[in-house]
Amino acid sequence: MTATSNIAIADKLRQMADVLEQRRADGYRVNAYRRAARTIEEYAQPIEDIVCDKGTRRIELPRIGRGIGAAVVEMVTAGRWASKKAGVAVGPR
Repeated sequence: MTATSNIAIADKLRQMADVLEQRRADGYRVNAYRRAARTIEEYAQPIEDIVCDKGTRRIELPRIGRGIGAAVVEMVTAGRWASKKAGVAVGPR
């Protein structure tokens, strides 16, 4: 388990939204990543704590769907995220 802050996770989700937007992906999908980023950034509890406490493969938070929730768990547990859908790897800076 790596230390991953809510801000870092939100940044990665925004990066993906930007990539999808550049590739002219569906606007709903782009906005879903941006909404998830805002939700995580504003969440009072560290997302890492939620993942560790529940030991789950995805998180369930308002405004975050299953796929993005699974990506967030991967970022927390692996310290990186390789999005197969967009063909983009989003890793540590």
